[in-house]
Amino acid sequence: LQQMAQPKVYIEPKNQINPNHDNDEDHEYLKGQITDEVSNLKKQSKRLKSSLTNHEHLVIFIHGFNNSELQMHERAGYLDSKLGTDRVITTAFNWSSYCSVLKYSKDQKTATKCARYFALYLEEIRKNEIHVFKKVDIVAHSMGNHILVKSIIHCYKNKKLNVFQASNIIAVAPDAEKEEYMAAANHLTNDDNPIVSKWVHYWNSWDLPLVTSKFANAKLSKAKLSVRAGAEHINTWSDYFQSIKWEKSLLAH
Repeated sequence: LQQMAQPKVYIEPKNQINPNHDNDEDHEYLKGQITDEVSNLKKQSKRLKSSLTNHEHLVIFIHGFNNSELQMHERAGYLDSKLGTDRVITTAFNWSSYCSVLKYSKDQKTATKCARYFALYLEEIRKNEIHVFKKVDIVAHSMGNHILVKSIIHCYKNKKLNVFQASNIIAVAPDAEKEEYMAAANHLTNDDNPIVSKWVHYWNSWDLPLVTSKFANAKLSKAKLSVRAGAEHINTWSDYFQSIKWEKSLLAH
């Protein structure tokens, strides 16, 4: 995810979601930000209709720990260029990181609080107003998977898993608690009634940041340890992103 690119069709998010005040007034303000964000996304997507092969396919990127807005834009842009900038519309869920390697726990708390807002974000995207996306895929990197997993559990409890209907979920180097991660995957990939089209898990056994994360979270087992042995619905090193040559950093994250 380190490659830099200048995307043609990456719609930059207008608002940064920062739920750290944690009161009713702040909650209403953030709900308004989400509504405004999705309205802008749909209007821009509709405007781009004539210039795209498929303006109804949306890819949402959720960035990870210690990522600035600039890094988020660069990585979402890289995804857009690799997936085919004329074939998808790419955007990002812009949650507020403290942008410091020393503030892991604060980023994690923010990510936990952001989960309900990501669920609301998806709910707004699925509404039949202004523009309808027929396909909504999600790419989560590192702590972005913490938000994704928590939002799936939130939707499961509130009977709103349909916001993930027919999506492809791509989890890259997930920094999420193992049992919650597996539960979230199972909620969406149940044999009897699968909700998502596919859940793809990418990880690297030499991923030093995730090893560090495991120690930072004490007794919590991290999701990177869960998949090689095999949840049957999770396809490790799937061919879904075969065309993408993921750039590895020095730390393989």
